Amino acid sequence: MGYDLQLDRSTDDGVGEEESRGGLGIQSVEIGMALLTTLAGALLPQSPAGLARACSMSRTKAHRYLTSLERCGYVEREPGSGRYRLGGASVRLGLAALAQLDFTRLGSESLPAVCRDAGETVFLSVWGQHGPTIVRWEETGQPIAVNVRVGSVMPLLQSATGQVYGAFLPRSVTDPLLAEELGRGLGRSLGIECGEDATRLFARVADARLGRVAGAFLPGIHSISVPVFDQAGKLAGAITALGLAGAFAEADDGRVVTMLRLWARRLSDRLGAPADPGDA
Repeated sequence: MGYDLQLDRSTDDGVGEEESRGGLGIQSVEIGMALLTTLAGALLPQSPAGLARACSMSRTKAHRYLTSLERCGYVEREPGSGRYRLGGASVRLGLAALAQLDFTRLGSESLPAVCRDAGETVFLSVWGQHGPTIVRWEETGQPIAVNVRVGSVMPLLQSATGQVYGAFLPRSVTDPLLAEELGRGLGRSLGIECGEDATRLFARVADARLGRVAGAFLPGIHSISVPVFDQAGKLAGAITALGLAGAFAEADDGRVVTMLRLWARRLSDRLGAPADPGDA
């Protein structure tokens, strides 16, 4: 636990509404937030002395801020031990923040940067009424001529995107679409003939946290897809990159995979996902 901010710059050790240097903010707010952030990052209730040390301030000063935060309901003291934990107001604030988070909105804001970093055309998808559905598309300076766009539904077996949903959504959700695809023989190009074959494929994708298809759905087009998780550790959506065969850098340690994994982790973090999501 630590929050190594040098915020204790006041000369009177008080808690007044003094402006920080440059007049760009209120120092007392920053100090209070440092205490709350440190407390939020701790697994157990913390003593006033421990919080003071973590935030590089005197115990007296920490006590004054904690008293104010307690009055406002953002922290509370455990009976007997006197240690502090987050209060009801902090819980409500956190839940309100989570309610405002949305994968499509956050992903759409980030997608131009994902495209730039990966150097390939990328898109976002969510699970829709008919299956994995593209909701946002971002092209590089050299667009790829493909017949999928925003609103297109991707197959479970033949697309890297669909494989991610098959791997991380409950089978009760995906089985109707999977049965339809198997009935139409859509997995044969990948050696998938039955439900057991599909189960093994999805297990490999879940283990790698990566879907990968080379020309099975779109001839001459290779694609890679990664999952993004929500605060419950459940699949929120997927980020997919696609490019021309022979020019698509698809190695596990290459630019595309590295950047997709990085952005998927960033978006999962923004959505409040646990450190090791997707295992539930």
